Amino acid sequence: MQNNKHPTYKIIIELKSSTITPFQSDTLFGQICWSILRQEGPDYLQELFLEAIRSGEQFLISSAMPEGYLPRPILPPQIIADEEPISPSEQNSRYIKAKEFKKTAFIKEEFFEQNKNLPLTENNIIDFYLDQDGRTDGNSSNNGVEKVFDNGPSQFTQVLVKNAINRNNFTTIEGLLFAHRETFAGRMQIFVRLDPSLAKIDEVVEHLDNVGRYGFGKRASTGKGAFKVIDHKEYNLPEASKPNAFMTLSNYVPFDGDPRNGWYSLLTKWGKLGGEFSINGNPFKYPLAMYAPGSVFKLSDGLKPSYGGLLPNVSKAFSEAVQYVFAFPLGVVV
Repeated sequence: MQNNKHPTYKIIIELKSSTITPFQSDTLFGQICWSILRQEGPDYLQELFLEAIRSGEQFLISSAMPEGYLPRPILPPQIIADEEPISPSEQNSRYIKAKEFKKTAFIKEEFFEQNKNLPLTENNIIDFYLDQDGRTDGNSSNNGVEKVFDNGPSQFTQVLVKNAINRNNFTTIEGLLFAHRETFAGRMQIFVRLDPSLAKIDEVVEHLDNVGRYGFGKRASTGKGAFKVIDHKEYNLPEASKPNAFMTLSNYVPFDGDPRNGWYSLLTKWGKLGGEFSINGNPFKYPLAMYAPGSVFKLSDGLKPSYGGLLPNVSKAFSEAVQYVFAFPLGVVV
């Protein structure tokens, strides 16, 4: 089921370097806006593109995730209960596997497709993880468990230690080091749902390619965050036919009347203005708490095309700046 008439697209990007800044929906949207600004000018960006979104024309973009995966839903914890007695060794094996599952960040899309109209509970997901092949005693035939539940292929984060630089003479400072995290990944996917009257998917792909060419996020000038769009296609997400809740695929801040009752993970963004605004005056935005992808919210009525919006008043230095806090809703049953 698609909850509106506008098409959804899956865009595949391939990273050409490591990245420091996560590919989150609000940052991706901001980078696309900078590409629009450079190509079309400020009048087009403010008076046509952003104003159209404020007026209700749809432009949804998800956070990036490993190709073929969706965020693991955040659901209330449940006790793992067995209908039949099991041996102590198998009970211990299940406990270990359940602890491993707790660290899982992504689940393959196939799981949602197979279970899209069934209640989404922590027990159902864990049972599928533990018992998909009927055994959990180490003799797994690997017919889907590891394939469906993991943190995505070819993706890992590494802490790198660097020398601090004296900016007066551009030499290293003896004994002073600092560390930062870099993520190394292969192919990732981004979902976009848009009103064709607002923009064509080929235009969005072109802007994303521009972002990848110049680098994404922190230390882009040194080559970090470089990527290339390698494919895009119209795509039907695995969505429940009669959802009573939604899982967001993007960072989300509810507006008045939007759902707030559910299960969620919070992240705090200490945002920063981009482009030339990052070097003029105060580049920092106000801190903002947001719901992370995978957060699940109950619905009191039918699933709407989107929730949230463009949040104003996020910067003291630049009053026109907005923060993209739309939920990209995936209808589910809880």
